[in-house]
Amino acid sequence: MQTTSSTGGLLDADGPDTVRMTPDAALELANRALKRVGFSAEDAKIIADQLIYNALCGYRFAILPRILAIAG
Repeated sequence: MQTTSSTGGLLDADGPDTVRMTPDAALELANRALKRVGFSAEDAKIIADQLIYNALCGYRFAILPRILAIAG
C-alpha cells in the first residue's frame, strides 16, 4: 500500500524490508497464504479482506504479517 501526503510524498518511509503492492495483489497473496495454512476459501476471504482493510486504514499492527500469528 502506498499512502501519500497532501504534498505527494509517502507518509511512511521505505526501509530495507519495505514491500509495496497494490491492494488486489495483497488480497491475492493473503488468500493464497491463508488457504495454504488450512482455512477454507470463505474464511480466507473474510480474513484477507479484513487484513487489507486494516492496511488501507493505517492499522500497521493488523496487516499481512499478521497471517503468521493467525497460522500459529
